[in-house]
Amino acid sequence: MNIFSNIKNAGKRRIKGILISRLAVIIMLITIPILSFLVFAQFDFKLDWVPMDWKDTILLVAPYFFSLGWIFVLLLFADRIAGSFDEVDLSAQVIPQRLKIYYGFNAIVVLIIFAFPLLSPVMCILSFASLGFRLSTFRINWDEEEKTPTYAKIVSILFAVYPAIISLIVLPEMFSFSQFIWNNYWLNWVDLLYVFAISLCTAQTYGSLIILVKTGASEYENSNSLNSEDVNVTWVYILEVLLFLFFIFLDLQDITIIQLFYIGGFIIACFITLVNFIKNRKELNLNQYLFGYILTAILLGLNMLSQNNVTGEAVKNLSIILSAAMYIGVYFIVFYRYNEN
Repeated sequence: MNIFSNIKNAGKRRIKGILISRLAVIIMLITIPILSFLVFAQFDFKLDWVPMDWKDTILLVAPYFFSLGWIFVLLLFADRIAGSFDEVDLSAQVIPQRLKIYYGFNAIVVLIIFAFPLLSPVMCILSFASLGFRLSTFRINWDEEEKTPTYAKIVSILFAVYPAIISLIVLPEMFSFSQFIWNNYWLNWVDLLYVFAISLCTAQTYGSLIILVKTGASEYENSNSLNSEDVNVTWVYILEVLLFLFFIFLDLQDITIIQLFYIGGFIIACFITLVNFIKNRKELNLNQYLFGYILTAILLGLNMLSQNNVTGEAVKNLSIILSAAMYIGVYFIVFYRYNEN
């Protein structure tokens, strides 16, 4: 199949006619190359041990190679990437349905700041090796019992040699870049990111309680429709947005009553976890949503410690990174198991 046709067929999730998952792939196709060039334009890659002539050439071509590597992978797996977004959104049970925005937001932040710089060299090597393999074997009928020819392996290696050299030279600097981002940006932004994330999580937790009361525990996590005929929850989402903005305002203005709302969110998360546990225990089917709510309750509970000057910074970092790691881990499991047929 032509890899460029994958983007046309990618994803099925629609909101008001817009294919959200396909749009996400298109956004990545645009933003990832831009990020690649920004990294090399803004960060001082020293490469002191590399001859000056080589250094200039490597820094000139590296963003092109990294961008092409990502573009190739995104086009090749467009349907799988978009379909995995759909699966995580609609049916992945480890992440609570109504808290996926919170987990997803943290995942995007962590991926952009940390994972992207470190994954780019690896993706570059694998992409060019795969491109060489596909170009050398596109005439082979793999329906037959055909073994991978030796020349295809040689072509793959040849295609990957120059990207591998560039990637291995630049990789230590990518670690330095991540360290630079951590020290100069992450540590300065983490307080604001944490306020954004914890306010979003708390607002969604209050919304979850309202939906739980309206729908009943038996239907609570199984209803994925935003406009159910039985229960119209649109107004709940509007309320969550208003609460989210209200909590941010209270926290940024350092109005102490915000702590009562955070404590309320923690109590609600514990209550919903208990309700789901009792319900599924009776049915002898411990729903995987329990883990997501337990983690949410833990993160909201840790929020109480974030007020301590000694433990606060560590708690904020842990909360964002742990919730991000959960979403990323679930996505890659879904991606690995995804059936494109």
